[in-house]
Amino acid sequence: MVQQIEWADGSGDKIYISANEFSGNQQVAVSSDPNTGAARSKVVTFTAGNVSQTLTVQQAAGGGGNLSDYVQDGLVLHLDGKTGKTGNTSWESVVGNVLFTNNGATFNADHIYFDGTDDYLSNTSFATPLNSTGTIEICFEREGTGTRVLYMPKTANALAFGSVGGVLNWSNGTNRTTYDTLPMKGVASVNVNRAIQNGEAMTAHGNTYMSGRSTATTYIGRRSNGSYYLGKIYSIRIYNRALTEAEILQNHAVDNIRFNLGLNL
Repeated sequence: MVQQIEWADGSGDKIYISANEFSGNQQVAVSSDPNTGAARSKVVTFTAGNVSQTLTVQQAAGGGGNLSDYVQDGLVLHLDGKTGKTGNTSWESVVGNVLFTNNGATFNADHIYFDGTDDYLSNTSFATPLNSTGTIEICFEREGTGTRVLYMPKTANALAFGSVGGVLNWSNGTNRTTYDTLPMKGVASVNVNRAIQNGEAMTAHGNTYMSGRSTATTYIGRRSNGSYYLGKIYSIRIYNRALTEAEILQNHAVDNIRFNLGLNL
């Protein structure tokens, strides 16, 4: 699990230092909050008992919250809440030239807001990878309960992501699995090998069928027969391969920084 230390100077500026564990000489990832993109240097002192060690941290521009900091290998869809929005009409993927058309959702500076009644985005051409091979990751802040579908593909047995009574459901085909209750805010990643939310492994609890797939349209924020999502979506990433645990944790850390989630990863 990635550990994170938050350090603030007298001006209120903050540095987040992330590493698998803090011991000995090692390389750490750093970022600023908010992420202004300015390069800076900070001196941080760690003290344990009578032992004190000073670490000078050089923060590069962007510092861990850039698009390039996400795992790139196998990334076929990357909808980012800070980029790719054209007016209030469409949301374009960072990769692959995939465009989702907006149908009522509200575009904000770093997220898309869905009212839970009739808001959604749609695409008729994107071929979502199968649940047996791919990975889906969604960074969100949900409201309410009930059945809420965040991503429903048009392709049979492809990756899907929804919440039924707050419990994560993924896929809409043969590998359909329910997991633990989703947090109200955070990021969750699911593939055939693992499910992780906010840096913690989730437990599988059995199978269910998340019906309502359209053979013509991929939806964000609904399925073909409703179940409209209520809340914010910051980011959606889909890979054509199963990410490792380390890769998922890397992406969670980037989301945490990029969207200022304040998670204790």
